Amino acid sequence: MRIWKIGVTLAALLLCLSGCGLAERVLNVLPKEALDKIADAAPHTPSYVEETAASFLEAVEVQDTEAVKALFAPSALAKDEDFDEVLTRLFTFYSGSTDECWSDNTPSISKHLHYGRTTRRSYSGWVPVVSQGINYYCYVVVTDIDDEEPENIGINKLVFVTEKARCAPEFELPEEYGLWLYEDPPGDYQTCRINEDAYIYTPINRTITKEEITTFLENSTSWEAFAAQFGEPNVTAYPNQSHWNVYYYALPEENGEPRWARLMVEDENITSVTLEGRSYHSEGVLWKPAS
Repeated sequence: MRIWKIGVTLAALLLCLSGCGLAERVLNVLPKEALDKIADAAPHTPSYVEETAASFLEAVEVQDTEAVKALFAPSALAKDEDFDEVLTRLFTFYSGSTDECWSDNTPSISKHLHYGRTTRRSYSGWVPVVSQGINYYCYVVVTDIDDEEPENIGINKLVFVTEKARCAPEFELPEEYGLWLYEDPPGDYQTCRINEDAYIYTPINRTITKEEITTFLENSTSWEAFAAQFGEPNVTAYPNQSHWNVYYYALPEENGEPRWARLMVEDENITSVTLEGRSYHSEGVLWKPAS
């Protein structure tokens, strides 16, 4: 109980210090164990984007057309001629229930100020969704303030995609506002979720442990040698990059959840390895060069 109280108090203190830049310096000197206690003590606060996505999915689950439309900005409804058709498809496609609609990522914010007063404000970002063990992703653009054009208040754009659709090489977010649904495209490839992102996944019959990785890196940081010993990665984050890249290797599950070793490679040398799971934040450093 005492540790919990200390964590809450310190978390509150860091929030107070954040405005003057001291929080970052405090976090840099705290040991990881203390940071873990702070994270555990601080409750998750849903962002406006996350709350909007959750409200949208609640209305979709019960197939309430009017409730869905009430969430959208009047201007978005007026511009989207295919809204009713897409919503009907979504009602058929997504049966729910929504088991997870959660993001630790901070959404982007667009503001317009007039003499220090916010006259227009919009939020945007991705929210991962899990329903019956299946991963989906919801991209939301929502406006909560617009003094000059109040018809823009509400959801401006919502893009609901399957994991396979988001990983498709040709996938791009639509520029137009309104409601969008992307179901699985053709193509023989598997996908996975790491942190809050979707990747093309190559299954490989092997088992690699954290200890095997750190033991190897005690003697060599060569990416070529690492790949020769352990095989190709399950995920290549940036397929078109050559001088640097991020590679993921599947590790044994922990507490029933997937775990990944994230290797940062620069100029054919491994520069860091972190442990990743399903949350936005890394779960810890597996290896880094000795300072």
